Amino acid sequence: MTNTQRSIEDVLPLSPLQHGLLFQTLYDSEGPDVYTVQLAVEMSGTLDTARLRTAAEALLARHPNLRALFVHEGLDQPVQVVRRTVELPWRELDLSDRDVTEAAKAFDALRDEERADRFALDEDVLLRFVLVHLAGGAARLLLTLHHILVDGWSVPILLDDLFELYERRGDATGMRRVAPYRDYLAWLARQDQPAASAAWEAELAGLAEPTLLGAGRQGAAALLPEVHRSALSVGLTEQLAATARSHGWTVNTMVQAAWGLVLGHHLGRTDVVFGGTVSGRPPELPGVESMVGLLINTLPVRVGWQSDERLAELFEAVQQAQSALLPHQHMQLATLQSAAGHGELFDTTLVFENYPVGAADAPQPAGGLRITDLEARDATHYGITLLALPGDQLRFQLAYRPDVVDRTTAARLADWLHRFLTAAAEDPTRPIADVPLLDAGTRHRLLTGWNDTAHPVPEVTLTALLEAAATGSPEAPALLADGESVSYAQLHASANRLARALVERGAGPDRPVAVALHRGGGWWRHCSRCSRRARPTCRSTRSCRPAGSPGCLRAPTRSASWPTGRPPRCCPPGSARSRCCWTAPSWSGSWRCARRARWPTPSAAPRWTRATWRT
Repeated sequence: MTNTQRSIEDVLPLSPLQHGLLFQTLYDSEGPDVYTVQLAVEMSGTLDTARLRTAAEALLARHPNLRALFVHEGLDQPVQVVRRTVELPWRELDLSDRDVTEAAKAFDALRDEERADRFALDEDVLLRFVLVHLAGGAARLLLTLHHILVDGWSVPILLDDLFELYERRGDATGMRRVAPYRDYLAWLARQDQPAASAAWEAELAGLAEPTLLGAGRQGAAALLPEVHRSALSVGLTEQLAATARSHGWTVNTMVQAAWGLVLGHHLGRTDVVFGGTVSGRPPELPGVESMVGLLINTLPVRVGWQSDERLAELFEAVQQAQSALLPHQHMQLATLQSAAGHGELFDTTLVFENYPVGAADAPQPAGGLRITDLEARDATHYGITLLALPGDQLRFQLAYRPDVVDRTTAARLADWLHRFLTAAAEDPTRPIADVPLLDAGTRHRLLTGWNDTAHPVPEVTLTALLEAAATGSPEAPALLADGESVSYAQLHASANRLARALVERGAGPDRPVAVALHRGGGWWRHCSRCSRRARPTCRSTRSCRPAGSPGCLRAPTRSASWPTGRPPRCCPPGSARSRCCWTAPSWSGSWRCARRARWPTPSAAPRWTRATWRT
């Protein structure tokens, strides 16, 4: 046995989310790793530094998967290699001679420095401790680790263990048994993958397109997010919870449905999908509630509705769909996206936090040491991550990448979420379409202020306006099209030439002339006195049929798409009326009459209509 083999305690597969995080970290190797998690613990009282370091070493010994590194090169599937022993990444920083302001700035700089220092997943110990000494005997412990090791549920467990080991001076004898992470990985291997695949295939069937707020930004380097914070009032939070209980829903279900409505309203859709984070802790697995590791998973949440549907109907549908998928929450997201055929399905996620991370929930060690503050920082590569924090007030943290949405848009999305939840709490039988998403001031500004565009309109024809422009500003540009500039004088002269040609051939007041010209500058050049715009080719026959036109005005190209199979009655082939077809070889050329004009081929697609010329 080699030294390398002797140093390895275990080799394990990866969980579904570990696969995803490994891919994201390897794929986005430039800049900060958004999956670097930080936990800052502020302590006061008597701190034994050596004792705390011993407790940190014992913590790594107690949880083997904290000693894992992740190997993928040369392997069909990546694995995590658990080492028997590792050297604890530990350092100390003395800021006790700084005042409060200077110490805070120095600590923020330290935190940024630690976060910018990327982990090498196949080499490093994937967590680091920095103990910062502050004035007055206070201290802060900064724990920086990679999300691939643990989930948010595991953080309170780690803190409990760390400070219990501090009290025990690193001796884990007599502590509660640890359920090993490998038990969860073994449970995953026993799941019915074909049944899960079929369930997700049915859930995503008929999804027309992915839901991407940052469409076109796939592959862009991940950015650290900005955060918009908001909260429901205590009264509204209680009302929302009561509504959920009375209908057999969860508040999580109502938030999921409301977030789907927000995305749909923003994108103009009624069928959207976003990522939902599930705990991934199967109740049938012994000791899973105290297991340390990455058990959570991110899976699609689909929310679709009809225009006349009520809020309650949508909440019920979302609850039933998510309940049906509970046995299948172990699937890997990449597998589901590949099966759906859309690539990346979403770039927003929703996390409904169901574990406590705060100073009030942190363990309080004995021996005069007290935890006074606790702050966690993490991020994802998604454009928006909505974190819902239950409590007396339902709070929201909308973390958004500034290259996906700006601050104003983030605030508007949060406001819409509040409005949908308020409507649901007050009356869940309300139709979705009736939920007001604008406050009174914004509504008045949009409908009245911005719409106040009334102004006097002179009683003058388009022809008169063009003639006035040709007289007053003859050299001013009238048309800029196809790389060519046409003055008002040129436009006026051409219109007069055309008018004379039409009069000579029988056109007159209130007599329609069929026009077959392409859109663009040429159309206006030839039809500057026409008061109607061209219509699509698919209506050409229907437009010409009632015109009763004595002739046809068309462009010189043979690619004009006249309906040769069933030509319009105004110009039937072989009739006298079809023998006079005026064409213009160029802008500056004269109009001419082509006897027995041949019908052009139907392969192209011009834009044309009937137009009345007044001469």
